[in-house]
Amino acid sequence: MADRPLPILRGVTLAYEDVWRVLGVTRTLMLYALLIVLAFKVIDNIVLSRAMNGGLTGTVLGFAIAAAQSFCLTPIMIAIHRFIILDEVTTAYAVDPSEPSFIAFFGWWMAVSLLIPLVIAVSALLQVFGFSAGAAIGPTMMVTIVVIILLLRLAILFPAIAVGVRGATAGDALADSKGHVFAIFLIFALALLPLTAISLGITSMLGRDIMSRGTPAALTGLVLDSVIQVTSLVLCVAIASRIFQAIGNRLRMPGPAR
Repeated sequence: MADRPLPILRGVTLAYEDVWRVLGVTRTLMLYALLIVLAFKVIDNIVLSRAMNGGLTGTVLGFAIAAAQSFCLTPIMIAIHRFIILDEVTTAYAVDPSEPSFIAFFGWWMAVSLLIPLVIAVSALLQVFGFSAGAAIGPTMMVTIVVIILLLRLAILFPAIAVGVRGATAGDALADSKGHVFAIFLIFALALLPLTAISLGITSMLGRDIMSRGTPAALTGLVLDSVIQVTSLVLCVAIASRIFQAIGNRLRMPGPAR
């Protein structure tokens, strides 16, 4: 029997309802998430800003910072998935790499994160082989589209890992998400659109001073950007959880039959 199409507008509305619930029930975890994101933004934008601009060194440092932030945020995202799907409330923040779900979740997050630099690497590699910047646009766009599709289709793997589905694989996620890519894209795009507009509005309101380190505008922008990033993170986790519930046939929910 064919899968039912994903309800796009209902999916967006439900995700925002989940964000409101998460922010209300897991306030301590959300505070930790905000402090983690803010701390890494300070490191990224102030402490290592000069080193980050230096070619390969900057790229390696950037990925290391992103990996460290992901490591710290992993237990929070797992807790959000479990709250939305299983109604399990986690109040304490604890990093426990000995948990199988932690390692699998973080490992896949890093694997997926490597797909993004791949787009930049393809463009640079083509130019090394003699392609002009203009000629490299076409192949780079194709790789970008493939990466975006892959990211969207693998989104439901993370809630499956978080709730402890044994044997959850990328193959199952790809199979379950087949035929739903455009709907998944629209849900994420429409849900994130208001936050993107708010971010652009804040940047415009604070003016050029936001680019000058140490100014009140820059510090205000840093804090507000961290709030928006945490909200966006919770929103994306909520969307992935709901899509997993809707189409995760092979990535089955844990239960006695599993």
